[in-house]
Amino acid sequence: MVQLVDWIVLGEVQFDRFLTCWLLRHGYRTLYQPRSVVHTEAPASLAGFARQQLRWARGDMRYTILSLPWMFRYPYLAFTVLSDWLLRWLFLGVAAEAVLVWTGVWSRHHVLRDRIAALELPLVGLVAVLLGFLLSGLLWQIVHLARHPADLLHLPVFLFVTAFVLTPIKWYGDLTCRADGWMTRRVDDRTADEPETNTLATRRSRRKPRRAGQPRSDAKRGTFRPSRAV
Repeated sequence: MVQLVDWIVLGEVQFDRFLTCWLLRHGYRTLYQPRSVVHTEAPASLAGFARQQLRWARGDMRYTILSLPWMFRYPYLAFTVLSDWLLRWLFLGVAAEAVLVWTGVWSRHHVLRDRIAALELPLVGLVAVLLGFLLSGLLWQIVHLARHPADLLHLPVFLFVTAFVLTPIKWYGDLTCRADGWMTRRVDDRTADEPETNTLATRRSRRKPRRAGQPRSDAKRGTFRPSRAV
């Protein structure tokens, strides 16, 4: 993949996003195939899941910045991408204000309260508009729940994970988008498509190198049995 500048390494953080952006930038049209099914491996632990989401968040921020020069040729794309970014930071502001009120800092620091109060009227209008954007973005979830009513039982867990796990990860990813590590994948084996789990490539990379002159029969064998290809 091509390296544009020292901190933007295309194809290493989100190669699928890179390919889509490259096509749109050069005037090609892209579409989603609703009948396609993609199988992929996912991290089996919460820590691995968090690292995966952080890598994706950093990649989203990188390519959002890179796409600004040409993104506005596609108004709907620009609207959805930028409104999603703005909404999560607006959520941070609302959460910070709630913490200030709950801890009593708001009532003790009248200077801070007066300064923020001067912005309340414009902020109310902005919040109303952004809440409209948010509700419109929830339409796809309403459609999904209409088709799969049983998933309504998972909605509280989904909302909790989104608000208290994924959103903070996105905040941190925006601020640290300069980092380009794989985290869930080995840096020295970037051609592998699996997360860093008990895969053949991972176990081989962990083996100690055989000393020069050491007979091969002395090396460990049979520590891994690959499954049959199906």
